[in-house]
This record gives sequence, structure tokens and C-alpha cells, in this order.
Amino acid sequence: ELYEAGGLAKERLEISKVSVGIKEGIVESSKQKITQLTHQISYLKIVAPFDGEIDTIFLREGDLAASGKAILSMSSGAKKLLFSYPPHNTAIKKGQTVLLDSKSIGTIRSIQTTSRDGLMSAEVELTSHIDLPVGSSLKIDVLTRELVGCIVPIDAILHKSSGTFVMLKEGDRFASMKVEIEMSDRDKVSIQPCPDGEIAVASEVKLAQLPAYIGVHIAGKYDE
Repeated sequence: ELYEAGGLAKERLEISKVSVGIKEGIVESSKQKITQLTHQISYLKIVAPFDGEIDTIFLREGDLAASGKAILSMSSGAKKLLFSYPPHNTAIKKGQTVLLDSKSIGTIRSIQTTSRDGLMSAEVELTSHIDLPVGSSLKIDVLTRELVGCIVPIDAILHKSSGTFVMLKEGDRFASMKVEIEMSDRDKVSIQPCPDGEIAVASEVKLAQLPAYIGVHIAGKYDE
């Protein structure tokens, strides 16, 4: 306006335009620097992902804080349970019941994708309180399969080339009854169908000889 009114020389006008452009560039540079510094401040402010108590302080004032190195460890009031198992054990799945001393303490929440010492890991969602400090170890069981059937001692099973059998008492002698083993552990098996009567428990050699005897006397028996 001064130039158009004749109160300002054209040379002064050009100088002013150049000066304004320089100042605008400085302002834009300052804004970018402020953004960068604000972003850097976010790295300098360390916030825990949860509320809790500090367990161990690894670095003190003056120590070098290297990238990826823990400064301290802390724990929340809520406990979680992790367990390891061989990677070839495909029976472990999410949602399975976890037992401690034959009592349910929770279910498997997740299967971790990374291994530790060559073992797979899983996290348990606890439904019962475990009165142990953080970092403790304990032995647990995982219910991988459940069914209804007959449980007999493993010494009641006779293995033949034609299948598996139990020796069922029929009158005064024993006869072989073919069964299918559904589940087994070290000393018991679950079989189908269920024997409708008394079965023998002995070594496989003796079990195989029983059908040859007539008038067998039972000296002792027990129910399973």
C-alpha cells in the first residue's frame, strides 16, 4: 500500500519481500524442529505398561542405558502361569483345563509362537489363587482328553496278534474278551466295551494260560 501510494521505493519493496520469505522459511524450520524435539521427548518419558511394584533396579543414575537393555523389572498384583512342553506334543491346545494336585486352577489362554530352550510355552489364565511368589516353579497337569468308559489295570490286558483282550470269568473258567484301548497311562487303561463280570489281573504269560484251566478258584478280588 505504501508503494502504491508513492511512499515506498520499489527497491525497498523488493528487499522487504525477500526478507519476508527468509523469515517464513525460518518459522517453518522452527516448527519442524519443534515437532522433532516433541517426538524425542516421547522417547525420554518411560511409562510402564501396567500399574505395579518395582522388583529389581538394573540401572542406576549415571549408568549407560543401551537400546534393548532393561532398566528395571516390576510386577503387577495379578499373577500369570507359564509352562513349557516338548514341541512335538500336539495335544496341548487353547482352552484346555490345567490341574494342580488334581484340582482345576485355570485354562490355557494362549500358545506362544517362540520357543525357550527348545521347548514350546503356553500361558494359563488362572481361576484359582496360587500362594507362591513370582518366579516359583510347580508341577501341573493338563487335561488333554476326557471320555467316559471302563478303567482297568494295565496288567489286565493281553496283547495278541489278533488284537487286545481281557480274561473274563464265565462260570468256573476264564475266556478271552476282545477290547479296544481308548486311553492309557503307566498303570491304567480305558477300554471299550466294558467287561460284564470279573476279569483277571496277572502277567501276560499267565493271562494267556487261563482259558486252559477249568474250575478256577478266585482267592481275592477288587473293584476298579
